[in-house]
Amino acid sequence: MQNQHGHTDIVREGQIFICRPQGGFNLEGAVEYEQAFAKEVLTVADKPWGILEVLTDFGAGSDEVMIRFANQFTWCTQNNCRYLAVVNQSLLISSVIKRYFENVPLDMEWFKNESSAMSWLQLKLSSY
Repeated sequence: MQNQHGHTDIVREGQIFICRPQGGFNLEGAVEYEQAFAKEVLTVADKPWGILEVLTDFGAGSDEVMIRFANQFTWCTQNNCRYLAVVNQSLLISSVIKRYFENVPLDMEWFKNESSAMSWLQLKLSSY
């Protein structure tokens, strides 16, 4: 088995998860993120929630990994996630994410900074 590549720091603020993936991911890194995140989702799944995805240090992954990430976000929608705010300034990462996430059924918006992304999520979730 390969060593894990890629790691995601996850912090929760109310009904919003702030995720900061770091590095390039292999399958082991993707699975580690998936397992940690699934446990945390159980604490908020009773009402709508959102994700603030900060891609400043994200290095993407193989085709297999990116498909797995897209499937994870689809799983999120099945567990009451409604919104995804993406903070990113890389055109390359944007095109990769858009390619793999085009069929993920989330209300997704792109932002240049975390404060704007957080404000958008808070506004969207304020009606619940």
